[in-house]
Amino acid sequence: MDYKIIWSDFAVQQLEVIFEYYTQKVSSEIAQKIVLQILEQIKILGRNPFIGKKEELLSKRKEVYRCFIVSNYKIIYFVDKRNTYVKIADIIDTRQILSIKCRLMKL
Repeated sequence: MDYKIIWSDFAVQQLEVIFEYYTQKVSSEIAQKIVLQILEQIKILGRNPFIGKKEELLSKRKEVYRCFIVSNYKIIYFVDKRNTYVKIADIIDTRQILSIKCRLMKL
């Protein structure tokens, strides 16, 4: 059974920020390539929602948050087994290590 992929507003915003950053700093072609790479990897969650490891920084939350890395980005999500969906909660640039803990505490 495939799980539906849904996105938090914040995760959508982060994807847009990634696209805009690469469009301005490199090119729209590179920006599109990076975003498509992220989207393709996220599609895999529909078939294998438990592929990511548990996110330890969010272990005290009600939902069990999971994560996996795509290039320089950490995808944070949780799985709702009862309603068969995966919710993408955040996309974090792993090169910004200092801000990761702060951002995760806000989820």
